[in-house]
Order: sequence, then structure tokens, then C-alpha cells
Amino acid sequence: MVMDIVKGYLKKYSALLLPAGLLLAGLILFLPTILIGRTVSEKKQEWEKIAQTLDSLTRTTPPKEQAEQIQRILQQYKTDAEAVQKMSLQSSMRDLIKYGIFPKSADTSSQVYLDFGRRYRAAIEQMVTERLKALDAPSDAEIRAAGAGPGAGAVRGGEYIGGGAGGIGFGGSTAENPMVNAVCNARAERIVMYANPRVFSWYDFWESYQFVGAEQALRDCWFSQTAYWIYEDVVAAIEAMNTGSQRVADSPVKRLMGVSFQRPVSDVSMVSPYPTGNLPRGIGGIGGLAASAMADPPAYVLAGSTSPLVSRPWTGRTCNDEMDVVHFAVSVVVDSRYTQAFLKELCSAKPHVYREGFKENGELRQARHNQITILASTFSAVDKQSLPHLYYRYGTDAVMRVDLVCEYLFLRKAYDEIKPEPVKVLLGQSQQGASSVPMGPGGY
Repeated sequence: MVMDIVKGYLKKYSALLLPAGLLLAGLILFLPTILIGRTVSEKKQEWEKIAQTLDSLTRTTPPKEQAEQIQRILQQYKTDAEAVQKMSLQSSMRDLIKYGIFPKSADTSSQVYLDFGRRYRAAIEQMVTERLKALDAPSDAEIRAAGAGPGAGAVRGGEYIGGGAGGIGFGGSTAENPMVNAVCNARAERIVMYANPRVFSWYDFWESYQFVGAEQALRDCWFSQTAYWIYEDVVAAIEAMNTGSQRVADSPVKRLMGVSFQRPVSDVSMVSPYPTGNLPRGIGGIGGLAASAMADPPAYVLAGSTSPLVSRPWTGRTCNDEMDVVHFAVSVVVDSRYTQAFLKELCSAKPHVYREGFKENGELRQARHNQITILASTFSAVDKQSLPHLYYRYGTDAVMRVDLVCEYLFLRKAYDEIKPEPVKVLLGQSQQGASSVPMGPGGY
């Protein structure tokens, strides 16, 4: 019976079976087509983006020559960095007073160090007379020899000594004594500025040096050599300032009062009633009176210690694994119009020479350095009739005394190869062979 119903139904709707089958087949084919179409569309968009990116890269990708140029630029940057590093090291590679001493002389006899002292004094004298074209004010002995009066100052004689403390025996100001004034004016007309070797205290130190042992002598040589490098920079700055001057009146820098490490430059030696040997240690500095022959070692600023010249340096730098930091004081008399120019010149880059490997036969090299930073400055008007300036003739323009405390940097990597072991012990770089020499302030 059921079969009859089915047969009847099929017979009744047989005409619809073919369209229904076609519809079903269409649906079966249409759905995948839709899905495939969506995938193709997505892929198309993706490919279009890739095509756009490739097109952009085609337009923006630099040519091969440009890549090579960039490589050359990068190499130049590397070369420049290496050059800067080399220049930094060269700044602390300097010429030596005597070769073969540092870091340790094979000959430990006294003659090696006495010869260093003789060369040192000659180098100082050359800086003063040839580079600065300077002498000190006339001494009392010179004034007496000129028939200008009996004098009453410190009589040691010679143009290196000067007579800044004199004038007391002339009845008042030297300006009121025509003969004294004539002698002083004549000196000022034939020199560029006032200075004498004794404003550098290591000059006196080596005058009558007493050898007590190789280790102490080695330290004396190192400290005085380090001081000399700093002296050179002060002289170079003054020399540049006075370029073209023929007499004191025309010179921007009129007088070098002194360079010191363990104490400020002072007028004390000019007015002290005590004999030279009783003067305070240091350069005392002025007027040609002999400063004490005690050592004036460079003031290395060690971590945890204080500087003898400034309580709180604004740089905050101390000796470390990379550099040695030294403080020093310098005082000059300057035309009041040139005070700032002198400060700028002192801190400017300066040329120097050195020998490869710190050897006497090493190839001579040219280099530049700029190692001075001013920590403190004081400016004071000069009374030309005051005792410290009595025999000096600065010209008609107003002059200022400039007192500076400065910082000087040495790169250890550049010169440690010649630094003596006793000095390394002092600076905390080495614990070997600790010095048996008693240590006082400043290493003495």
C-alpha cells in the first residue's frame, strides 16, 4: 500500500524531478564558487599590496653606488673616532727634558739627576728670555751700579733677580727719584714683559740639588717634569697674547708673578724681613727675591683628598683609572682691557712635539693639546706705587692682577709607560715597591 502511495506521488510530480535535481546540483556548485571567489578576492588584495610594496621599493631602493657611498661614510666615521682617540692620547705625550730617566734609569748615579737639573734650569731660562723676552725689574745692585742711590732692598744682583722689594732707601716713591725712574724705564723699554726663572719654583729647587738616593731623585725629576709641561702652557698663552709687542707698555700681559702647585702665588717674599732660607715653602713668587728651594710637587687630586688650592672644584674631577688631575695656581699682571682675553688664551689649544715611544731617537711628532680648565679667578686693581710693584713700569694704562686656580688633565694611557713606580704607588696605581721615603703634603 505504501508502495502504491509512493508510486502515485512520483507519477504525480515526475515533471518536477529534473528541475529539482538541477537546482540541487546548482546549489552544490554555487557554494564552493562563492567561497573560492572570496579567497581569490582576498588573495588579489594581498597581491596588490605586495605589488605596491615592490613598486615602492623599486622606486626608493638606492642604487648600488649609493650603498657603497654609505659604507665609505661609515668607515670615515670610524676613522674619525680613531683619530680623535689618537689625538686625545697625543695630548699627554710630551717632549722630555732628559731621555732615559723614566720610568727608571739604568744608571742610578747622582750625575744622571744632576744633569737633568742643569738641563731643566737651562730650559726654564730659555722660556723666560727667548720666548717671553722677559727680565725682571732692576735689582738694587743694578740701580746702585747706575749711580741711582744706595738701595735698601734684597741685594742678590743680576737681571734674573730683580728688585721688586726695594725703594725703601730712596726717600719714598721711586717715581720721585729721576735716576731710579730712568733705570726702571730703560728696562721696561727693552723687554716685552717682566718675569724671571725664579717664578717657577723648580728652577730654584735644582740650583743646589742634593742627591739622597735614586728613588727620591726619580720622583723629583718626574714632579719637576710634570710641572714643566704646565709651565710651558702658561708661557705659551702669554707668548701668544704678547705677539708683536716690543716693550712692556705695549704688552697685554705685563708680568708673570708665578706658577705654583701647593699654595697660591703670594707677595710674601717681597716684604718678608726674614732671610731667604726662612721663607715659606713655595715660590713666594715675586720681585726676584729667591723663593724657597723646597719642592713644589704638582697637586694631584686623589679621591677622598682635598686640593691645596681650592676646596670644592666645580668639575668634581679626581685622579682615576683614565686620567691624572692636577691643580695649579698662576698669577699675572695684565692690561685691564685684556683680562678675559688672557683667560680664553690660557684655555685654548696649543701645539707641542713629542718623540715616538718617549725615546731620544724616536721620530719627532707634531700634536695639539687643550688640558686647562679654570676653576677659580680673582681680579684686583694694581697700585703701581705699592711695594710689590715699585720698580716695575707697566705703562700708563690701568693694570689688573689676575689670580687663577686651574685644573690640568693627563691621560694615563698615554704616558703611564714612563711614569716611575714610586709615583704610581703615590697615586694608588700600584702596591708594589711602596716608597720608603717619608711622605708629607703634596708627596713630600
